[in-house]
Amino acid sequence: MAGNVIVPAVSLILLVGVALGVDPSTTGNVKAVQGICENAEDQKLCHETLALSNGSQDLKEYLKVAVETTINSVIKSINMTDKLSVEHGDKDKGIKMALDICKEMLDLAMDSLEASAKLVRENDIQAIYNSTADFTNWLTSTIADQQTCMDSFDTDGEKKVREQLQSNGLNDMEKLAGMTLDIVSALSKILESFHLNVKPASTDSR
Repeated sequence: MAGNVIVPAVSLILLVGVALGVDPSTTGNVKAVQGICENAEDQKLCHETLALSNGSQDLKEYLKVAVETTINSVIKSINMTDKLSVEHGDKDKGIKMALDICKEMLDLAMDSLEASAKLVRENDIQAIYNSTADFTNWLTSTIADQQTCMDSFDTDGEKKVREQLQSNGLNDMEKLAGMTLDIVSALSKILESFHLNVKPASTDSR
């Protein structure tokens, strides 16, 4: 009929989305996060963490967010060890020694995570994929360092201090490092879901 306006289907979908308060650009983001978190043991934590990417659909950005969030938890733990050292250092040598060991382990974990962050920051997805073994080793070391930190507290008094550390960064550190490790371990599958064409690193047959 004359005078009727035909609205293209895509435009109609966008209009409906706006009317319902839905941002159509978030659809791809939600799907991307679901694909990345599919193999994570703690999917709730994974979804909440990757939501910090602010709607990005860039796999590198998600990896960056995962690593940097883990780094922040380590920084929080280090700051807490410093605080507890001031509070207990002159009162109990056992606690002071345990805190010193913990701080040393957290510094090592920070080194591993900074190497991970540098890998993601300075390389394309092909190079990151080719360095999966290193990435995995750094994250595994981070988890081991966190465990060694906790194991350094033996007596009842020391365990109370450990509980303070656990609630102020250590538990988050373990969970986030484990979540990031789950993502990296499934990187090949995730790349397929992102339709990214990457190839295994070439080997020298000589």
